[in-house]
Amino acid sequence: MKQFEGYLFDLDGTIYAGTKLINGAAELVESLKEDGKMIAFLTNNSTLSAERIAVKLQTFGIQATEEQIVCPTDIAGKYLTQLFGRSNVYVIGSEHLTDSVVKEGHILSEDLNTPCDVVLVGRDLNFHYQKLEDAVLHIQRGAKLVATNLDYNHPIDTGEAVPETGALIAAIQRTVQVEPYVIGKPASYLFNEALERFQLNPNETVMVGDNPYTDIKGGRNAGLSTILLMEHLKKVPDDLLVDYTFSNLKELMDAMYMAEEA
Repeated sequence: MKQFEGYLFDLDGTIYAGTKLINGAAELVESLKEDGKMIAFLTNNSTLSAERIAVKLQTFGIQATEEQIVCPTDIAGKYLTQLFGRSNVYVIGSEHLTDSVVKEGHILSEDLNTPCDVVLVGRDLNFHYQKLEDAVLHIQRGAKLVATNLDYNHPIDTGEAVPETGALIAAIQRTVQVEPYVIGKPASYLFNEALERFQLNPNETVMVGDNPYTDIKGGRNAGLSTILLMEHLKKVPDDLLVDYTFSNLKELMDAMYMAEEA
């Protein structure tokens, strides 16, 4: 297989699952670092900040910096500024997501009595009916709907799946038929942020992930090569265009070393 200068890795389901490190992840990342490759991690996680995710990776023995983590949590405020300018924003999501919005200079819309230009939705562990009601009323009154990502679920360490941001967006869309603007994969925004941040050439960069609909389609949308890990999949979707498929990270690492020896 081709050797790349930049490697972009998904996190949930690729590097770790919940609180468990996936076999081969630490070894592969360390090998790439020793080879002088540029490594970054692109995640649709909208609950944690890049700083917190970097600490999580470090506890797994993967020495990653905050700068290497590209996630909607930290760049949501920047995204809103670029699309809408400084705005009044109703946030459904984590404290870290709210902080990103405030740091960028946006004004929080606390309730239905305050102006609202944008409803921003991320994964919210304290989601309840009143937040859903407020969101759909703001939207009916003219606010734009923005999703950090559209994943319906993500894997945890038991191998089961738990609800993600896409499940909350679906609840809103069942009430008001609007299409959201999307920050995370498969939209190109995270990929473009990584390419710009690390001065990477798309032709020399590959996206590695386990989700064909976010990691792989997103990578292709951004003009990157793609590697799909099949460990949690039964087959490749018929309409999917992917450059390489491997069962797991160990098989990927073996293929890389074989290519070097050849």
